[in-house]
Amino acid sequence: MWHRLFVLYWKNIPGPKTLVLVMSFLVSISHGLLLSIINSAIDNRMNHEFDASHFSIFIFCMLIFVVGSYFTIYKTTAMVGYFTHRLRTQIIDKITLANLKSMESYARGQIFTHLTKDVSQLASTALESVGVFKAIILITFCVIYLTFLSLPVVIVTLFAIVIGVSIYFWQEGKAKRWLEKAREQEAGFLQLVIDKLDGFKELKINDARNRGLVQNLVSVSDDFRANHARSEFIFFAYSLISQLALFTILALFVFTPANWFSTDSSIIFKIVATLLFMLAPLERIVDFIGPLSRASVAYKRIQDLELLLERSAENLYTGPETTSSLDGPIMLKGLEHSYLNPSDQSTFSTGPLDLKFGKGEITFICGGNGSGKTTLLKLLTGLYLPEKGVIVSNGKEVKLSDVQSYRNLFSVIFSDYHLFKTLFGMTPIPKDRISNLISKFGLSNKTKLVENRYESVLLSTGQQKRLALVTVLAEDRPVIVLDEFAADQDPEFRRYFYDELLPGLKAAGKTVIAVTHDDFFFSHCDQLIKMDLGKVIEIKKNWNAA
Repeated sequence: MWHRLFVLYWKNIPGPKTLVLVMSFLVSISHGLLLSIINSAIDNRMNHEFDASHFSIFIFCMLIFVVGSYFTIYKTTAMVGYFTHRLRTQIIDKITLANLKSMESYARGQIFTHLTKDVSQLASTALESVGVFKAIILITFCVIYLTFLSLPVVIVTLFAIVIGVSIYFWQEGKAKRWLEKAREQEAGFLQLVIDKLDGFKELKINDARNRGLVQNLVSVSDDFRANHARSEFIFFAYSLISQLALFTILALFVFTPANWFSTDSSIIFKIVATLLFMLAPLERIVDFIGPLSRASVAYKRIQDLELLLERSAENLYTGPETTSSLDGPIMLKGLEHSYLNPSDQSTFSTGPLDLKFGKGEITFICGGNGSGKTTLLKLLTGLYLPEKGVIVSNGKEVKLSDVQSYRNLFSVIFSDYHLFKTLFGMTPIPKDRISNLISKFGLSNKTKLVENRYESVLLSTGQQKRLALVTVLAEDRPVIVLDEFAADQDPEFRRYFYDELLPGLKAAGKTVIAVTHDDFFFSHCDQLIKMDLGKVIEIKKNWNAA
């Protein structure tokens, strides 16, 4: 997995990577030369000698060290920052191309974890890897330097390194499994937090449900803590073992008789100084093992997400809008769709549907819970791609390559809609029209449009829906789809909605399709569709003439 990380970094980190590595190499060599120069200068001082060349080389190495370190830190930080941006953008692009059905089945907590923790882990590991590369070069230099001082030291040191690496790989499998479990539990914890925030009012009114969710949160958090602690313990324990090994080697050459290694005191001093010099870079390498393992787990999780998103990609045209008008009816011919109900693993089927939505007409859709009304809307608007059947718009069958253009006909407010505070993609923004609609909908004292953003969206559910409708009407698309829009409105606005707003939209040539249970106002529609268990059980046309 580690070599895959290297490939990932090398392909996706822009900039002069080779130059950064060369500079890092020079910095490490200059750092190592400082040690040898200092040791030589100490020998000269002990012999009451002075060599000006040592001082000159020392200054030169210091300059390389300082300038090279500044360059590598500056460039690496910039390149890793862009790497983070690129990786998150790639994931967002794949999310954008994914079909709605797949995204509905994927937990938001998982996606948030991938975009934040996992990407940040990869970025921080990439940033740290340059320092580790310099540490490896420095240790290599020190090992070569030690070879000239005492071959037994090198043998003992390498033996200790082999033992340490073997111990780590012996325990690495356990650490990674615990780490993977911890990441899954962290994502589950985040999803529960999202559920708590989304269902805050429901939980406030139902104390038993609230306590149950909190207990689940505590349980998941505790499991995360335990697995994370287990994995981190191995990494810290390995760091401790490595340091103990190095100090043992130091003690071996300091406290044993000199004749055991046939070395004089000056050589032992240089050996000890070199081993102490190796302590910091060796510790950096050892401490990097934990982040590297976490990065490999993060990369695997991101790969799994990207694979899922690629499999669910619609591969549709996503360029500028190409359709802005509707010249005739929208017809559904033999549409069928099914999906797996996650609650009981049962299959819910919708269709076959044979329906016609006339241009400039008002269609109401009614039916009980679970009758397939919202699924019909998702099929009608092209959000769900039918398993069988076709959609005809503007006299032509809607092909897969035309789906995005077809979707651009619609402005939709689903029952579980999301109200964007910023008016994305509306250029130019009809500010006067929006202001008039805000006033007409009784929201003037609640919010206003300021620099393409609503001043506030902290409104009641009914008021939020009205504000969403303001945006929909400002978009001025030919087909308006409303999923139980009037359910949360006060009686006064509800009457205005049915008696004035919908007839006004019809007069303006808009095609309106609305899910509603307000049978008192059914006379306002041109077509009434009744559904049950995914089937159309009744179609009543020309209601106004009845």
